[in-house]
Formats: sequence, structure tokens, C-alpha cells
Amino acid sequence: MPHLNLRACRRAATAAVALTVVSLLSPAAAQGAELRFADSTRDVVKLDFADESFEPVADPATRNADIKSGYIHYRKGRLVLRANFVELRRASNILTNFSGMVRTNEKRRWYYDVTTSPGRYAGHDTLESASGRGNCEIGHMFDYAENFARVSIPLRCLSHPKWVRIRMGAATLTFDRAALESGEIKPGELELRMDDALSDTSDFTAWSPRVRRG
Repeated sequence: MPHLNLRACRRAATAAVALTVVSLLSPAAAQGAELRFADSTRDVVKLDFADESFEPVADPATRNADIKSGYIHYRKGRLVLRANFVELRRASNILTNFSGMVRTNEKRRWYYDVTTSPGRYAGHDTLESASGRGNCEIGHMFDYAENFARVSIPLRCLSHPKWVRIRMGAATLTFDRAALESGEIKPGELELRMDDALSDTSDFTAWSPRVRRG
């Protein structure tokens, strides 16, 4: 699944239209059950839906949902994934997405996804197996004051793994409602911005090191 956030954000784009719309990995010393890492900032890439090539371009001026660090750890029978942002803003014309993948020692994979919708800034979450089936309720939080997003997954949903590896990314979809209503989208009126927390590229293929359960 190379374009991890595109998978979730294309769904967000469809929802908006329907509405009238380097990796600086550094394992924490002496702590086997957690991983803290830093991510390069000013590495957001942008896709303009009015551009026929739909090729990503660097957008270093973007601060919103630009990941600066992350934290993966186990807590009270749950796997907790957190991304810290340079800035996290909410607006009626912006959909925000925090998503990624969990891979376990059993060679199983799950996709986690949290996406906001207009007026629903707390977001709604899903956890799906590789086959696309939802199998568990998870928890999440977007904290716009402290600029972070968090997902909390019960370990029973992941078959109580011995270790996990993570993909993590964030994206925003900015849209012009009037342009969507008219059906004529011009450059700048429907844009997707993405940041891969574990890579300075836009391919979303980087995995974290193994994070073992304590």
C-alpha cells in the first residue's frame, strides 16, 4: 500500500465533493516498549486536483499538519500513536486526516484512520484489516491547542502482538465550497497536502523500527 495517506484522503476528497464538496528516527534509550522520533519540518507536499498531472510538489511554507515528531508506546493494554505538529488548525474548509498502518510479528497489517469533516473537528476513526474489514473500536484525539493527534488501539484488536512497526502520516484537504458547487475547479480550489512522519519523501513507504511490548 504505497500511497498510504492518499488512500484515506481520496475518500475525504470524495466526501467533501459530496457535501457540496530526515526521518530522524532515534529509539528512546533504555526503553524497549516505546519509540520517540523527530521528523523534518517544512517537508509537506501538495497535490492540486485541478492539475491534470496530479504530481506532488514541495510546499515548505505550509505549517498546518506538518509533523515535527512522533511517539509510539504501549499503555494499559493499548498501543498509542501520537504525532506532534508545527501547527494544527481547524477551519470549515479544511478536512484533516491522521492515518497509517500497523504491522505485527504475526505478519498481519491494520490500517488506522482519523478524519474530520466540516463542523466535526473532533474527527471520526476507523481500524481496518488488510482485507478492508473493520474489526474494532479505537480511540483518538485531535488537540488543536497543543498541536497533536493521537490514536489509541486496544491490543486485543491487533491479536496482542509481541512487537509492531508503524507507518504514520497526516494530510489536509483544503477546498473552496463555491467552486465545488459550481463543478468547475480551478487551481488552488481543491488541494491535498501530506506529510509522511517517517520519511522526507511523499511515497509513504517508510516503516518505524520494531517497538516491542514490555
